[in-house]
This record gives sequence, C-alpha cells and structure tokens, in this order.
Amino acid sequence: MISVHVGREQLAISSSAKNLDNDGANTLFTTVNRDRIQYADIDVQDDDVYVSFEGTTPSATVGEKWYKGQKFRLWGMINLLNVQFIRVTGDAVLEVNYWGEK
Repeated sequence: MISVHVGREQLAISSSAKNLDNDGANTLFTTVNRDRIQYADIDVQDDDVYVSFEGTTPSATVGEKWYKGQKFRLWGMINLLNVQFIRVTGDAVLEVNYWGEK
C-alpha cells in the first residue's frame, strides 16, 4: 500500500479543547476524505499541549502532555476523530499532515 498526502492544516490550540474535526469546520474531514485518511503526522509548535484520546476533555489531570517541538503519528480514523487538545500555558499551534490512500 502506498500512502499519499491528503492535505494539511494548522490548528490553533487555546484554552478550550479542540479536536481535529474542529467542530465540523475541517474540510479535510469530509466523508470522502474520511474514507481515504489513514493517519496524521502532528507537529507541536509554539507551546506544549495536553492530549486525550478517548473523547474526554484534556486538562492538567486528564490526558498526556505533548511538548513543543515533538512530532507524533496518530493512526486510524477513530483515533483521529476522538483525539482532543488543549494548551498547557500559552497558545500552541499544531501542524497536521494527513496521509492515506489515493
């Protein structure tokens, strides 16, 4: 199987939890692309974030901490739809590249 670049986006992460679907505003998560996307590469920029993977709102006591400058790969549409992010102290940016089938 050959993976191709499906698209990219930047997500601003602030004091309210945000998911990759961005409350329906993410055009990369249309039904057509959901069938294509297999994983996302996520680059944490500007500041650290808290992350939860099961749909629970992350906080200082829920989820894990991803540090500025780290890169992560998240596999599977269920995981991509359930993951949520919130800033640790200052606002952060996530550079997200989606990969999948042609």
